Amino acid sequence: MRIGRKKGSAGSSAAGKDAEMPLCKNCGRPLPEGASFCPACGVSLERTAKEDKRPSKGKRRVKREIERMAGEQYAQCTNDLVGFRYLFESGITETTVGKFCVTLEFGDIAYENERKDVKDAIFDKYEDLHTSFKEGSCFQINLMNLPARTARVDRFLPETGANREEARAYNDIIEERQKEGRTEFFRRNLVTVCVDAIDDESADSQLAAARESLTARFERLHVKSRQLRGVEKMEVMHALLRGPEEPICFDYERLRRTRRRHARDFVAPSWAVYPESERMLRRYLMLPGRCVKTYLIRDFGSSLSDRAIRSIRSLPIPMNISLLYVPQPTGKVSTRIRQNIDVVQAEIFDYQKGTAKSGGDITILPPALENREAEGRELLEFVQENDQSVSWFQGLITVFATTPDELDRYDRILMDEKSTWAIDIIELPLKQEAAFTSALPLATTHLPKNFRSLTSAEAATMIPFSSQNITDDPKRSLMLGVDRVSNDAILIDPDKLKSPHGWIFGMTGAGKGMTVNSIITYALSQHPRTEIDPATGEATCPEADCPQWHVFDFHGEYLELARRYGASISYFGPGHDSCLNPMDMANAAGELVVKDVRANTDFFIALFESMMDRMLSQREKSMLDRCLGTMYEPHVGKETRPTLKDLYATLRDEHNPVAEELADSLEMYAQGSMDSFAGQTNVRTSAYFNLYVMSDLGKTMQTLGMMSTLQHVRKCTYANYRIGKPTYLLVEECQILFGNDAAVRMLDDYFSELRKFGLHIICVTQLPTRVLEHPLAVNLFENSGWFVLLPQQAKNVSLISETFHLSKSQESRIAASSEPGSGLVVADGLKIAMRNTIPKDNLLYEIWNTDPYKQAKKTALS
Repeated sequence: MRIGRKKGSAGSSAAGKDAEMPLCKNCGRPLPEGASFCPACGVSLERTAKEDKRPSKGKRRVKREIERMAGEQYAQCTNDLVGFRYLFESGITETTVGKFCVTLEFGDIAYENERKDVKDAIFDKYEDLHTSFKEGSCFQINLMNLPARTARVDRFLPETGANREEARAYNDIIEERQKEGRTEFFRRNLVTVCVDAIDDESADSQLAAARESLTARFERLHVKSRQLRGVEKMEVMHALLRGPEEPICFDYERLRRTRRRHARDFVAPSWAVYPESERMLRRYLMLPGRCVKTYLIRDFGSSLSDRAIRSIRSLPIPMNISLLYVPQPTGKVSTRIRQNIDVVQAEIFDYQKGTAKSGGDITILPPALENREAEGRELLEFVQENDQSVSWFQGLITVFATTPDELDRYDRILMDEKSTWAIDIIELPLKQEAAFTSALPLATTHLPKNFRSLTSAEAATMIPFSSQNITDDPKRSLMLGVDRVSNDAILIDPDKLKSPHGWIFGMTGAGKGMTVNSIITYALSQHPRTEIDPATGEATCPEADCPQWHVFDFHGEYLELARRYGASISYFGPGHDSCLNPMDMANAAGELVVKDVRANTDFFIALFESMMDRMLSQREKSMLDRCLGTMYEPHVGKETRPTLKDLYATLRDEHNPVAEELADSLEMYAQGSMDSFAGQTNVRTSAYFNLYVMSDLGKTMQTLGMMSTLQHVRKCTYANYRIGKPTYLLVEECQILFGNDAAVRMLDDYFSELRKFGLHIICVTQLPTRVLEHPLAVNLFENSGWFVLLPQQAKNVSLISETFHLSKSQESRIAASSEPGSGLVVADGLKIAMRNTIPKDNLLYEIWNTDPYKQAKKTALS
């Protein structure tokens, strides 16, 4: 690569200094001291050194021997280190003449702590991925740990508006967590497929078929994958060749405008040298700002562990692990194995013949010969009977360091780890350039003699999956704590999951209240209240798509937060004036039609079953259905709505024993001491945050209160949907509904039907058994995308473990002895160890603290 120099008025001292420096024989530019490559034109100085100064005969002989051992595989210019000829905008890359590749990035799954049966299933599917590649192709898996450009300290929330202090306090919590040992690497998993073709167009169809096959198999593993386009592939190559610290300034329009003819010119290192101490053995390369060393995985121990590669990758070392596979024809492999067995048998025959002549015992064979024959027969049997494919395998590990001393430290760490897992990792002196290029995600090797064979089962044992955190867009996500391993924030965008609904399980004192408060606070602070409503004088959020929150509160745990965020707070029960009319219904268009009344029959059945504390008979259901039609008929197409008092009167007017019994059960709630929900809705609905305090409702009214509020939220959801506004509903003590089958059916309808209208439901319970053992729990969970599992009582742990297929180590995360606020996050099957502890010296700790003694003290003071 040629690098031009700007013309300008350089000082005479600079000119004199350039004059003293040696000049490149190829371009005539000054050379830095000790350079092996010209920084201007990239030519290898060792190739032109003969013209400048003829070395002694001894040095020439040593140099010839080095070149003989290294072959012609060392780079003549830095562009050779790039490893490809052309990288097209589609992502297709021509590595050498007639070889084309494409790269996919794939995600991660929680494999490490899964149960054995789950691990076995993952292994089988991953082995199937390996066997899907046929002879004539070549594929490479790259597992990269690249250093972050900077040590990120994120302050996700805007510190503005009426709640700037709360947002600032939350950002302080986030910042403090990030300082607690956060690993400053970003992990990328790549798989590259290479095929032979005449040109990129003919390669496209072959690569498209391989990409579709890979995508389907990753989907079976519940792993997301996508093809890298040209610019994205360039970013990967730039990070490996120039380092992630250097910003990349590449796009294909820029390529067309500049004099640089190829994409590789933008990523080739500006220079590369071997340090003086490595001129003979060339054990590592010096690139701008870093040292690079590539190792070869030469062999494995007698038993290859599925933790070996993952453990190496988990080391605190910037690295690129390359696993290259070249599938071989099964028939050819079987023939080759038989030929090897025949060769061993011939050697045994010769040995026995010589032993017999000398009078020795021909039945005693050298262990090496005996083992070679046994291993050959075992391999042949394994390949034939277990339908195994065989690939030539080449494993490389490239390590990046900023200084030689740091590289030595990484070397010691890597060598210690390899001995733990009985992996033979060796240095590659004299072949660093070829090894470094072979490890790039191009599925093309420049080390043709460094292969060994692996069966598909052995290849699949090198499971690349370990664990994954979910860090979606902070502006659209719920924060569920931090990953216990990486200290990264767990940010989940509900709309990216299979379902936006979630659950929070935890016993009393497990940190449920803190967790819920933190989720609500983060969500509200994403949309600060920066304007004042001229009509009410209250602070409001001007964003049209700001979510509307509805929260059920049975213990007064969210009152402090609601007051600070200007929520509409409604109190229900004796002595309170707030009322929600359970008969106030509408459809998505905001109208009332007879069809909607019929569709809500389950709601009214649940209402009466709750009041009568038994299931309704068929005659009672029919009577109720008839009376509902009569009662609603005058209100169809109008904005008026009937009330429980109207339903009571309609039932009395029937003068029927069945209707009389229904009216008797309703009387206390329509005209008696529990008439809190008998009138028209009078609560003020905030477009921002609504809290429904039900702590004063008796047990007999809790279901009625929850169902009336659910009906109100349904109407709000429809109204929000018409203006493009999402709705969030947090149902605390949701197990109350599970004592009424009709109420659970209603909740199930909310889960399945209202999600299309933008409703996100979060259910919270301290009695997960009552929920999990209900017949409709399966339906609800199928329509749920995420779960937060906090510490549980022992009797609940086993049931949760069975439901979510937890391993022993995952069970320990949710045991009663675990730290409050810690546990597991399960999102679309992915299990993440989490913690959500809050520092006591933070402003939000007192706001979120749901300790009953604190609440009682506040109530007494007020």
